[in-house]
Amino acid sequence: MADLPNKVTKEDLEHLVARSDITYTNLAGTLTHCMVTLPCGYTVTGESACVDPANYDKELGEKYALEQAVEKLWPLEGYLLANDIYRAKQPTSYASRMIFEQSDLREKLDKLCDFLSKPQPSFIDDKEWALLLDQRDYMSEYFNILEIRIKIALSKQDEPQLTQDAPHVVDSIKFDGENYDAVMEFMDGYSGAEGESFLMGDDIYISSSEGMHTGKVGDYVVKFSDGRIQFGGSNTIAPEPMLDEVATLASNGSLCDCTWVEVDGTEHPIEKGDHVDFGTALHLMELGERVQRAGWNGKGMFIYIVPAASYPAQRNAKGVLVGDYPNDMVPYSAYIALKTASGEVVPWTISQSDALATDWCLA
Repeated sequence: MADLPNKVTKEDLEHLVARSDITYTNLAGTLTHCMVTLPCGYTVTGESACVDPANYDKELGEKYALEQAVEKLWPLEGYLLANDIYRAKQPTSYASRMIFEQSDLREKLDKLCDFLSKPQPSFIDDKEWALLLDQRDYMSEYFNILEIRIKIALSKQDEPQLTQDAPHVVDSIKFDGENYDAVMEFMDGYSGAEGESFLMGDDIYISSSEGMHTGKVGDYVVKFSDGRIQFGGSNTIAPEPMLDEVATLASNGSLCDCTWVEVDGTEHPIEKGDHVDFGTALHLMELGERVQRAGWNGKGMFIYIVPAASYPAQRNAKGVLVGDYPNDMVPYSAYIALKTASGEVVPWTISQSDALATDWCLA
């Protein structure tokens, strides 16, 4: 809240107009029309006119027309600031933030997939096209990770983020294009459902005090504990029961709860040669195993968790850490270490490709 002003100033409007496109048109020799196209694409207009064409002054006409257009910006900018202040005061839950993050991601991913479904344009070379394909795959993985995290957060009714005062998701219904009446019944009595609602094509529109909400087929109508209703992205919250592995995830906070893997439709304990994702690999390390990427070229490389422990201070010419701890025993937190191909052991930090890889296996 400290970063938000409490009023709109003339300087604010001048700065906005300076970043806008302004065009003037003279009509009938007496009327000057001014159109201001704001950076967001919205337009406001102003006019000025004289009675006698002999009195027409281009400079004055444009000045007065612009002033009239700018006057129309005061209530618009005032509403935006008031809305920002209102939203800043609203507490949000961990789950609800991820729901709308996933919704935004889905919109961008849909556009990217649509672009990549068409022939490769001549202005994009093969290297950049390959990068776009990788971007699509990583965004899809990110979308799926958010899906699981949302389900985990929703299952933790006692998690710190979901306090009694903070609004959180309590229920949802999927709009499939044919269940309009069921969606209307679901929203009955909630503040987000105030005003007119209607169907247009495959979209559903709900007018409320907060504005017009638009949902497409596949979106979920999300109901919050404070009475608000909003649309979330497709696959944001599936109303069906959670998968067993997701339920266990929620209870212990781990990325993976078991050491089983499915191969050819049959589950069996993870063995050497089985490929898993990093979440499963991390759990295996927590159980004391060491893991590696099948794609690593270095012979004998693997990672493992070094548990928290105290080690003697390593002396150097400056005597770093000597005398700072009792008996010169330095307490180290747990960390992941890498045994390199040359036999050295070094701290290991995960990369994007390692996090999204599915070729992790027992070493």
